[in-house]
Amino acid sequence: MRFLRLVPALILTLVTTTSPGFATPFWDLMSQIQFDEREENGRWVVEKTFPTELKDQRDAVSVTGYYVPVLAEAYVTQFILVPQPYACPFCGSDSYGLALEVHVAEPMPDLEEGTRIEVRGMIELVESGDTYQSIILTDAALVD
Repeated sequence: MRFLRLVPALILTLVTTTSPGFATPFWDLMSQIQFDEREENGRWVVEKTFPTELKDQRDAVSVTGYYVPVLAEAYVTQFILVPQPYACPFCGSDSYGLALEVHVAEPMPDLEEGTRIEVRGMIELVESGDTYQSIILTDAALVD
């Protein structure tokens, strides 16, 4: 069970269909995910439409962003990566920006929040209609 799926309100990736010009192509692609929120049989659901280039991504991808810890631990196996240092998904903003859940293959030492890092891993699309979370980077590692 993934910890972050327990707190979907904290990891919403509410984005527009226009690209705000992020520093890496991955964030541009992620910003193009479209969301259709609706009620279906008395239940809230969100349908996601992924850009073809993102859906077709089969190789490992590299993403540069800013580290946001999930739990206070000496060694971490998962964290959040955001495209801008001020884009903290846990800071009580009235809206949420892009946030990427990252699962590393090997535990790594915890970093200072806001540290700029590059990670490489495999894309897992989250197609569940129960959350706005859209992508998880799995089997990831820091790039030197």
